[in-house]
Order: sequence, then C-alpha cells, then structure tokens
Amino acid sequence: MAEVRTIAATDEISHIRLVGRLDIEGVGTIEIPLTAATVARKRPAIVDMSGVDFLGSIGIGLLVRCAISLQRSGARFVLFGCQPLVQKSLEITKINAVVPIVASEAAAFELVVVK
Repeated sequence: MAEVRTIAATDEISHIRLVGRLDIEGVGTIEIPLTAATVARKRPAIVDMSGVDFLGSIGIGLLVRCAISLQRSGARFVLFGCQPLVQKSLEITKINAVVPIVASEAAAFELVVVK
C-alpha cells in the first residue's frame, strides 16, 4: 500500500511525501491524490521519496506524467531523498532527463524557489 502525505500546500509550493511501494497496487492508490496535490495546483512541487521502498515502472511512469504536466504549467517537479534501490531504478531509466533528482530537501527547495 502507498500513500501521499501533504507536508505543505502554499501559494508558492507543494511539498509532498510519498510512502510505500509504487507498484501497480500502490500507484492505483496514490495516482489521483498525487495528481491533485501537485499537477492540479500548478505550483512547483518537491516530493520526498524517502518513504518509498519499491519503485516499479508504473510508478516511474506516474512521476514522469506529473513532471511533464507541471512543466506545461511552467512549474517544476523535483524528487529528493530516494533510498538506494529507488535511486538506482531512477538512474537506470534516466528519468533525471525529465525529473530533477536531488539528495536533500534543501536542494529541492533551491531548484523550485523563484529568486
């Protein structure tokens, strides 16, 4: 089972934490809440991945769709805090060409904050 936890939803940013397995079942559970918490708001989004212990291809697809949709709105979608196996899955698929991936929350904020 997976879940979406909203840390902050302000006029400037959506700060989300994903928890659980992003396999077919997990994505089925979080697709609508994640899209509502990020894409529908049309604000830059940072996503804490530290609670994700498995990332399947369907989960990668969801993250890419959210990132592309936000890019069309002129906002960024940034992932941070990936566990080693999740990070490896993201690197193998070269998702960083579409979705920035950084190590820390601070680095994620730096990528989305307008200066």
